[in-house]
Amino acid sequence: MSKIVVSLYKYKPTVASTIRVMAFIKEFLSQGNTVLMVTTCDERIDILSDRFSVVLYSEAKFKPTAFSKIINDYRLVRKTKSVYRRGDIIYSYTVPLFGFLFKKHWNVFYEETEVPLYGDRTYIWNRLSTKLRLNNISRSSGLIVISQALKEYYIKEGIGSSMIMIANMTVDVSRFEGLEKQAVSKPYIAYCGGVSNRKDGVDVLIRAFAKVADYSENLQLYIIGSFVSSEDEAYDKMLVESLNIKSKVCFMERVSSDLIPQLLKNAQCLVLARPISRQAMYGFPTKLGEYLLTSNPVVVTKVGEIPLYLKHKKDAYLAQPGDVDDLASCILDAITSTDANQIGVSGFNVALENFNSKIESKKLLEFFRHRSGDICE
Repeated sequence: MSKIVVSLYKYKPTVASTIRVMAFIKEFLSQGNTVLMVTTCDERIDILSDRFSVVLYSEAKFKPTAFSKIINDYRLVRKTKSVYRRGDIIYSYTVPLFGFLFKKHWNVFYEETEVPLYGDRTYIWNRLSTKLRLNNISRSSGLIVISQALKEYYIKEGIGSSMIMIANMTVDVSRFEGLEKQAVSKPYIAYCGGVSNRKDGVDVLIRAFAKVADYSENLQLYIIGSFVSSEDEAYDKMLVESLNIKSKVCFMERVSSDLIPQLLKNAQCLVLARPISRQAMYGFPTKLGEYLLTSNPVVVTKVGEIPLYLKHKKDAYLAQPGDVDDLASCILDAITSTDANQIGVSGFNVALENFNSKIESKKLLEFFRHRSGDICE
């Protein structure tokens, strides 16, 4: 059995990165491994195991900027380095700038689930940060990515194919086992995740909801999660006001991770309006797996590799990215069609077969063993 040191920038239970990492951690533990997580968090982490522990690093307290992120990156790497012992495996979610501080012979594995935003090499800093991260990957034991497109991206950047493993988007099936849909005072559709317009098209979702809001006098939109920026928060709340749907939109910025599965289960449908972007092209949204596990009908845009797994009106409702009218039409179908329930069940089966954390974690452990020579069973 091995000790796996998991390095996570910040623990946020509603955010995709945390959901994915925690699903893996539970499976690592179930396979008999010991896990130590290095992170910073403001919430309780609900894993009860004598083989799991958390070490917090000191996060910079001043206003979030590029400079503060660099400082936190450095602090996270230093803390991770301090708890490493010979023979351990370091599993780092994202590639840190300061990864060169890890010794070359250590068992360090990085994960990237989205194409790096520093990929624009117009500016000196972007070129430098790209070079640093690629150098860190080349010194590591291996790189884990979430899609074939992302693997091809890194191969073009000079990372050897044998160093790269694809771990599909994963979902923790146990979080949704035994859940039954509960009666609610007002029907609602929901989005859950980091509330972002650029990444997840929350503003497009709000505009589409405004077009279907009158279908039912009581129909609500739940937006579950924290805003990624004050600009998005100001814009989305202004948009809700201007569309005259303030009484129908509920921003739920702080929700316990324990409550999220039931909130998603009780919704009429779940929506992800991700726009076309570099992130969407190379990544795969973890929240989509959570949506599918509810067996509720899911409305999602046709971006990246999503259409490889889900078929329109068979496993989900697939809308054109950025098209408010098409998204609204799909939402209306999802809450009115007699086929919606069966489509939700079909989507659940897709998630179970393709995005199961038990299967993907075993692939990860095998990759760790193969690339490091340590025993992970």
